[in-house]
Amino acid sequence: MGHWNRKLIKEFESALEKCEEQKKEMSEKLKALCDEETVRKEKLARSKKESAKIARLVGFAKFKMV
Repeated sequence: MGHWNRKLIKEFESALEKCEEQKKEMSEKLKALCDEETVRKEKLARSKKESAKIARLVGFAKFKMV
């Protein structure tokens, strides 16, 4: 029965290592996705700010022309 237990333990250790590898891969993917999300949010915020600035300038120009 000792041999069977050692074999079972090896299988469990192998399964655990596989889970840990998958967890690490998913963690790396999640970090990359979060980094990409941050970049996109920053670009969106800059675009909105620039758009608002242009809208103010256009509004000011229209006011001057009246």
